[in-house]
This record gives sequence, C-alpha cells and structure tokens, in this order.
Amino acid sequence: MNHVFLMQVHQHPRLVERILRKLAAPNHFFLINVDGKCSAELAREMREAIVASGVSVVDITRMNIMHGGFSQIDCTLRQMRSALAGGAVDAPPSFDYYHTISGQDYPCVSKARFDHFFEDSCARDSHRSFLWIDPPESLRRWRLGKYRRRLDHWWFHDSFTGPVGKRLRLGAVARRLLWFMPRSRIDYDEVYGGWNWFSLHRSAVEWLMGYVDEHPEYVRRFHHTDCGDELFFNTLLMRGARAGVDLDLVTDNSLRFVEWHPKRKTGSLPLVLEESEFDEIEASGALFCRKVDPVASAVLLDKIDASVSCADSLDDADVRCD
Repeated sequence: MNHVFLMQVHQHPRLVERILRKLAAPNHFFLINVDGKCSAELAREMREAIVASGVSVVDITRMNIMHGGFSQIDCTLRQMRSALAGGAVDAPPSFDYYHTISGQDYPCVSKARFDHFFEDSCARDSHRSFLWIDPPESLRRWRLGKYRRRLDHWWFHDSFTGPVGKRLRLGAVARRLLWFMPRSRIDYDEVYGGWNWFSLHRSAVEWLMGYVDEHPEYVRRFHHTDCGDELFFNTLLMRGARAGVDLDLVTDNSLRFVEWHPKRKTGSLPLVLEESEFDEIEASGALFCRKVDPVASAVLLDKIDASVSCADSLDDADVRCD
C-alpha cells in the first residue's frame, strides 16, 4: 500500500527533517509546499532538510499560504491533483492514501505500525477515510454563528500581502468597506466544519477532485472567506456521502491528537503540546500529534520516540517499557 503525504511547511527546518525521517519508507512519498513567505535562506535550509531526510519527494512547491485564506485550500487541491496525476520518476502509478500534514505534526507510531493500521483498515473496510467533523451539537450552534461569519462576509487574507498593503492594512480596510456586501446564499444545513488535516483513501480523493472540476462555482464560493479550509473539504465530502456516494467516511477520528482547549497560557490554538500531554497522546491511539514545537515540545518528542522504539521491540504486548 502506497501513501502520499501532502505537507505544508513554513518554519523549523530541523523539526521538519525529524518528522520526515520518522516517515521515510519505500512506500511513502511526499509533496511538500515550502511557504512562499520563507526567506531565500530559510527556503534553502528547508530544501536541505528535506534532502537530508532521505524521503521520496514527488514535488516541492513555493506557494504563499496565508492563515485563514483560500490559499491553504488551493495548495491542498493542487497537491492532490499533482499526486493523482503522478509523473515523478520514482513514484508509483497511484497512491492508496493521501495524508495532509504540516511541519508541526509529529508521528506517534512507527512506520511499520502506521502502514499496518491502514492495511488492516483497508482489508476490513475496503476504502475507509478518516477526518474530523464537528459533532452535531457544535454544528447546530456554529451554523448560526461562526460558520456564517466565515462565509457570509468578505475577507482578504490572500490580498494586499505586499509591504505597502500590510503597512496600510488594506485587507482590513477592504473587509470593513465590503462587510455587508451580499454574497451568494448558502444552505447552512449542508455546511460541515472540522479540521483540514485528514487521511483520505484514493477513492475519496478521486471523487472530490472530480466534483471540484465539475462544479467550479463551489470552489469560487470559498474565495475571500475566513478559515474556509476548515469547511471546504468536510462540507464537500459530507455532501457526497449524504447523496449516496460510497465514501466510507469515519468522521469522528482524524487519527490526529489535537488539543483545542487550552490548559495553560497560550498565544494561539491549537495548543502547542508539551510533556504533560504524553499520556493523553499515548491513550488516544493517534498516528500524529499536533502541533509541536522544537523547544516547547522537546521532551515530549523524545518520550514519543522512546515509546515508539520500545513498542516496536516488544513481542509480548504485556511487557512494559520504562
């Protein structure tokens, strides 16, 4: 079974290299976007880290990804399209699973256990895909609140990103001027939010890309929205499933451990994980944890590595590693 990782990175080259080394395998392939905002020096360090990791790279791109902008959706769609098209000399003709990860998503299991999970899941369930959809009570509340705020108004995260535009805050000015300018209507009963980090079977990706090719208006509607990446793929996949398309979606497990409820002072969410989250990560059975930092998460990452090494060395599941 072949896996392709659709990766977006923008900082911490050594952490990126460490993540890639943990995932490097003959049947693992990578499409990596090095953010266009990275300086020439940082971009060079990123490329060196990617090469040093020894992974099989299908493509390295340099799109400028703006937080909250359509650019993140666009990057993922381009990576999916490129992976479906193939063309890399050493890549297989098709990939079985497509995994979206960032440069701060750390593997929690060994490569062998990672592969075994999907081989076992595929054998049992044919073509299961894994993502996180907000639970029903959250959907009901957020369809009346934050989903509308994100989609009904005009946002300009991807516009005015040059020095002058930033200095004059032209994006914020345009947002205020056009805030109440009408947009095409949306049936919010059909909107599904969640996370934009998922593991999709090839059949789900093929259907998804076929849909966006046939319905460009769906894609256009997410231009100039706020954090649409957390709505675009989930809504589209659920639309297909509700229409009877056999997508075999697991919607309550994205295989990622993410902490959205801050237990300590934090400048942003999700919470940057530390050693204190280790037991929760272990108990979750997640394949990745996010997000991690090379300094704040240093002890945690070492403990995860030690646990992974220990688990792989045991023949008897009842033996404990300390």
